[in-house]
Amino acid sequence: MGRDELLSAVRALGLPEGKYAVFGRGPLVVRGLRTSNHITIAVTVDVFRRLIAADGWDVHRADDGREVLRCGSFEVVDRIELPGYQRTGKALVTASERVDGVPVVRLAELQKLLEARKHRDDETDLNLVRRALRDASPRPQEPGLQRSPEEGTWDGTGLAFLVRALTKPAATFATGHGVRFWPTAYLVSVASVAVNGLGAAIHGNGDAPGSPLLPLVGAPLIAALGLLVSLLISRVALGVARGGGGDGDYVAAASQAAIVTAVWDLPASLVQLAVGPGAAAALKFVSLVAYVYLAYLYAGAYRVSVARGLFGAVVGTLALLAGVISVAVVVALLVMAGT
Repeated sequence: MGRDELLSAVRALGLPEGKYAVFGRGPLVVRGLRTSNHITIAVTVDVFRRLIAADGWDVHRADDGREVLRCGSFEVVDRIELPGYQRTGKALVTASERVDGVPVVRLAELQKLLEARKHRDDETDLNLVRRALRDASPRPQEPGLQRSPEEGTWDGTGLAFLVRALTKPAATFATGHGVRFWPTAYLVSVASVAVNGLGAAIHGNGDAPGSPLLPLVGAPLIAALGLLVSLLISRVALGVARGGGGDGDYVAAASQAAIVTAVWDLPASLVQLAVGPGAAAALKFVSLVAYVYLAYLYAGAYRVSVARGLFGAVVGTLALLAGVISVAVVVALLVMAGT
């Protein structure tokens, strides 16, 4: 199957606009880099469920246990889960560009899959992708190709994500959709916790000053617990998003949310470290700005409105607080019963 045949065959499937993208070897075929009789199409969850009940599509079990659908030369997936590479179908749709009106996943995203999969059979395709990406910049845009500058795959580091999230949150969260930044999230969280703890230890928090060594020692553990909290809140936010037709990778969203909340907690923590808790209290409202950023983050991560993203962040926080209070009440009752 060559370029024109593939594009015609994909159009003939009649898949809904904005809910599918050609993946696998397809991005290479449409660029004339190879031919293939096996083409993967990534779709959203609702389309996948609809195709299960449609005539002509057979359900098969992939090597990793996922269900995939096959019909002729096409294989349809709603997610890919490999060590070092996890994407929902919706994330892959976002990471696409149009070739003669057909959404095709970008070569940069295909490269990430091939590098993570590490199959010997993928070496030829991986070399084709690398060569095409290397040669792409000086060439004019391919005929029929339409790129979206706001949404796509992230090509930077976690630190770059942190910086861009502060300056261009909406575009950054859309571009970073589905990408996990746990090392950066952990380091930023440790720094935030350590600075906050040092300020309280040096100046006191209504009590006598304490040893500055304790917050430094405890910061790694407290930061790890903070990442777990972010994971739980993001999971609840995903549930809220699904109520509005959204979907996404809540684990990736949690890592990004941890970066946002840690960064926006730093101003008050730094002031507390420098001059004491009195002046820092006036800056605590700055931390509330994090919820505005979380609204954009969840909107980009789960493909929902900013209002629903904010609602998800608030509901997630309240759900966590309710859980903590419930556990505290149960523990208190058990202690009282024991005495």
